[in-house]
Amino acid sequence: MPGSCRDYPKSFIALSSRIRSRSRAAVSNSRARAASFICASRSRISASRDFGVFTFGRASAATLYAGTNGNRSGVYKSTNGGKTFRPTGSALDNQVVWDIEEISGTLIAALNAGVARSTDGGATWQPANSGLPANTALYSLHDAGGVLVAGGVNGVYRSTNAGQSWTAGGAPSASSLHAVYSLAGSGSTLYAGVFDSAGGNHGVSKSLNGGLSWASATSGLPKSPVNALLETGGVLLAGTSSGLFVSTDGAASWRPYGRELKGTYVHSLAASDGELLVGTSKRGISRLPLRPRAQRLVPIVLDLYGAAPTHFTTELTLTNRGTTDAAVTMRYTAAIRSGSGNAAETVRAGQQLVIPDAIAYLIGKGVPIPPPSTSGGQGGTLLVTFDGISDEGVASVTARTATATSAPQPVGLAGLAYSGVDPALGSKGALLVPGLRSDATDRSNVAVYNTSEEPIEVRIHAFSGSGEGSPRIVADVSLPPWGWRQLNEVLQIGSPGITNGFVVAERTSSTGSFGACGVINDRSTGDGSYLLPVEPVQGLSYVNVPVLVENGAFESELVLANVTTLPARLGLVYRESLSPAAGAGGTVSLTLAAGEQRIIRGAIEFLRSQGASIGPRASGSCVGSLHVVNTERAISGIYAGARTGSPSASGGQYGLFGGGAFAASEARSEAFIYGLRADETNRSNVGVVHTGATSQAGSITLELTAWDGDASGATKGSPELVTLQPGQWYQSNGFLANRGVRNGWVRVRRTAGTGAFLA
Repeated sequence: MPGSCRDYPKSFIALSSRIRSRSRAAVSNSRARAASFICASRSRISASRDFGVFTFGRASAATLYAGTNGNRSGVYKSTNGGKTFRPTGSALDNQVVWDIEEISGTLIAALNAGVARSTDGGATWQPANSGLPANTALYSLHDAGGVLVAGGVNGVYRSTNAGQSWTAGGAPSASSLHAVYSLAGSGSTLYAGVFDSAGGNHGVSKSLNGGLSWASATSGLPKSPVNALLETGGVLLAGTSSGLFVSTDGAASWRPYGRELKGTYVHSLAASDGELLVGTSKRGISRLPLRPRAQRLVPIVLDLYGAAPTHFTTELTLTNRGTTDAAVTMRYTAAIRSGSGNAAETVRAGQQLVIPDAIAYLIGKGVPIPPPSTSGGQGGTLLVTFDGISDEGVASVTARTATATSAPQPVGLAGLAYSGVDPALGSKGALLVPGLRSDATDRSNVAVYNTSEEPIEVRIHAFSGSGEGSPRIVADVSLPPWGWRQLNEVLQIGSPGITNGFVVAERTSSTGSFGACGVINDRSTGDGSYLLPVEPVQGLSYVNVPVLVENGAFESELVLANVTTLPARLGLVYRESLSPAAGAGGTVSLTLAAGEQRIIRGAIEFLRSQGASIGPRASGSCVGSLHVVNTERAISGIYAGARTGSPSASGGQYGLFGGGAFAASEARSEAFIYGLRADETNRSNVGVVHTGATSQAGSITLELTAWDGDASGATKGSPELVTLQPGQWYQSNGFLANRGVRNGWVRVRRTAGTGAFLA
């Protein structure tokens, strides 16, 4: 670490000032405080048990003051930018100093009993309590442009003469036992972080008149003390005892700031060098971008020639549904041939940017990818970083890899689509890729990719879906940072070949994280179905297959797998949604042996043959969802999914795979579907399903809204309201086209009921 903390007791900390921290403390000395100290590197530092730094005040680039508590409390001073601190040896030694503010060379300190002022750099201090009630504890200070505001027990106080005298302001809470832990703002607009020891009405209050009157502004915040506030560039941040929250609309609403600090006790906040510094109770200091950042890793983008006339390219769609423009960096890591490099782009607020050919685009941006060759091609992963977005959840990347088709096949594109994944969610254990097959009609590939900056080793096992024989190790794969590797015809590696099975990939190195995926390719059409991996989770109660179809154009096959060492007796609960008058569905029992994977072509006909109440095949179309349970124990180790395809007149089929959604993975308030199109060559439908299986789940009402990615994210047309009973499926065909949107996304929001849903 550059610089040394040897002259300063290592401790919990709170940050401040013009590196400016807005943090605060406690209602009494008995309340434990914790924070973290910034040395020159601003790295995370472990905390001691006898010392706490509550605030920083910066007098110049090099001079900082630290207010502290504990058995060596008082004011400490640094003249080298915080590399080392020494006690000032002043009258404030052994006093708790909650906050320090510097105004025109005068230091003001908030204490357990009023305030003190220093005009000689902290060498001497004088009480400055004129106008304050006797022995009033003050926890926070804020310079509101000529008016110094102090927050303490039961309200705020104001000074117009740099803390020489004070007058009472308004009370940010109606409670008779509240304290203002933190203050922030700009001009006469102030925000107060409130702790309420009477009724737990913690939160944020807002003042538009410099603290004279206040109104609550807690929508979206937990009922947790707000220890720190920071306002910078129109973004307001609140550090609470339950994590970090952000508001971009002046505290009208709040949302969590990313995942990293979820549930963390945040004590202090500071802005420095374009970064956010967060002092916490157990994790030291976290260093984050001032505005949220999102990363999405696209497993593969490519320009690849296969057997004539196939030529696969990847279309890329970047979505920013937020309220601020995003500076986007795309890091390409070559896996086929060479040419790694970076490209930059701006995706405006509310924009959905479609890049027709990702590799051609990257070459045009100067990434040194070799020119395409008809004898092969190139491809690699793409790490897309969105900086400056209004919220971590507003960014998405969708990839569609396809090849043109020609007569005698239908003319268009054949391929598959997949979403970029959050690399922070990469696995450090094992991933299951089910649904694989290698037979006369289909072949299966499996890919693994590195989701981290560290190299990783991954071992890939293939299992026969018959449940017989031992799993075979088909590959040990070494991946560099962000690397990718595909195993073609994975079930045929080794002897004898497996015609129906699944793959498990597991990390064998001690570092790194990874993702995996599978593809089922139709041998006649070349069309692909993308298979998402499954990470083992214990104690789940069910898995839902979103939709099964049987009509003149499409038909679904059902994939069921039992990857445990025990037989599984399954209950398959089918709910017919399109033609319930002819038969509403029902429950079918099926037993899977240990290690068995069953591929059931003609899924609805199978359910019909097993006794489910479904109208005869000749009576019309059937569409519904399937709820799968293990009747003897948790569903853990059971997988269900469906591939729905449309046959081609020249042989083979075109279609897609719908993986099952496990309990607790569904949406409960809202969901977004990105990357949708409605133009001369594409159309988009929207499907929703209520995942409850019994009437006890009750009905839900969903609101479907279209957003235009070519019109700054404006909503278009009227929302569609759909009420669903448990297990019911509904599809809205041509949803974007019906609202005049060519390129956009859809929000599905629950407006009534309590059940979960998929979209």
